[in-house]
Amino acid sequence: MYYNKITYYINQMTENKEGDVTPVRKITREELRVHNVVGNGGTKKDDLWVLVNGKVYDLSKFYRNHPGGPDIIEEWAGKDGTKVFEDAGHPKNSKKEMETYLIGEYVEPRQFTKLEEISDHNRSKDLWLLIHNKVYDVSEFKHPGMIDEYHLTML
Repeated sequence: MYYNKITYYINQMTENKEGDVTPVRKITREELRVHNVVGNGGTKKDDLWVLVNGKVYDLSKFYRNHPGGPDIIEEWAGKDGTKVFEDAGHPKNSKKEMETYLIGEYVEPRQFTKLEEISDHNRSKDLWLLIHNKVYDVSEFKHPGMIDEYHLTML
């Protein structure tokens, strides 16, 4: 069973170099692995994400211009390319340039060993659901047809 968020974005915030607060996208293994598509120049578009040092980069627009050739990025798209990246000895300026392609942080799937651990999260501000052997944290989910807590107490 894996711990997944229902939404791609969560409320966790970080500061960028300019001091602005921006949301950090959390990317799971399931989402990363489907971004390994080399386009055909027509209807099928390039979609290549690579994980490096816990961060996910969308290299779709860059990989054809990669100084080492596009093949290495194609090979590691949708996967963890940290070791290959570090072993290649990239210069500091390329690491800095890579930040322009940053789209989020990788989130390791969480393994649950006991159903009791999931069932402990059964309150409105801390609510988990088990659906098809996957655990979803729906604590912050706002259902469009949901009755708010005030109206719920009126029933």
